Amino acid sequence: MSAVTDAPLEADDTDNEFEHLLDDAIGTTSGRTSKFDIGDVTKAAKMIDESHVVERVVAWRQKDRAGKHPGGRPSVVNDRIILIVLLLLAREHAPLFAREMGNVLHQRLTTEARTFLGLPDTL
Repeated sequence: MSAVTDAPLEADDTDNEFEHLLDDAIGTTSGRTSKFDIGDVTKAAKMIDESHVVERVVAWRQKDRAGKHPGGRPSVVNDRIILIVLLLLAREHAPLFAREMGNVLHQRLTTEARTFLGLPDTL
């Protein structure tokens, strides 16, 4: 074992069979960088709105809280926006992780899409 740890690390310019595991290749995001435009967002919003799922989520939350208020700062991103972002990700077969949602909200929406959703320029 000591021979492995004592050996100096050398870097060369030859192809590395483990190159796919280096740098940004290991990440929790899908690596997608394409933008969601206003058309993508309005389609997803229409599907969410017509499903009436937002109303159900709000009712479930009120029932779970049983009259208690959450406290803290008011949220910037509401349930409707969260569901729209999840649908956008699902339609492109991306992971439905919070990190992916954050990537969409911070980097992948066009200005028009952000305005449509009522999001500030920066979150």
